[in-house]
Amino acid sequence: MSSRSGVLTAAVGAVSTGQIDLDKPTVEQRVLQIEQYYMQRNGLISPVPSDWEHVREIANEAMPLDLVYFFIDLAIARKKAKRRRPSDKIRTFSYCKTVIFGCWDELSSFLERYLTPPVSSQQGTVALGASRERPKSKQQQEIDDLEEFIKEEELREQAGSR
Repeated sequence: MSSRSGVLTAAVGAVSTGQIDLDKPTVEQRVLQIEQYYMQRNGLISPVPSDWEHVREIANEAMPLDLVYFFIDLAIARKKAKRRRPSDKIRTFSYCKTVIFGCWDELSSFLERYLTPPVSSQQGTVALGASRERPKSKQQQEIDDLEEFIKEEELREQAGSR
């Protein structure tokens, strides 16, 4: 548990302060590190050519490598828990990419809500690093719409009681 909280603490610190800079040599190095970690954890001897595009997409994201590694471990653990045969394992990195982006979106959303002050005081807002825009699922869009509706109703109620 302590290693998990350390990874999350590092992620919060790096993301909230915008400390992750991605230039071309850094991205190339991240691609190699992510691929090597994935191959080691998944028991692969040589890289799969189709994985490069997916690994590069993750490497271009402004997220800490420790967090990427954590999400890869999470993807492997989830696959292991759901497998039907002991020989079943992740065949391509695209499975990990889906888990990584899903978890990253959830974490970013949580941090945005946690680090952004209430509507009444906008001073000290911490901007999260620029992240890639991905379309929201229909369910997530409905949740966001409901949360916005609740906020509007609360503001109307406060304005009406004055």
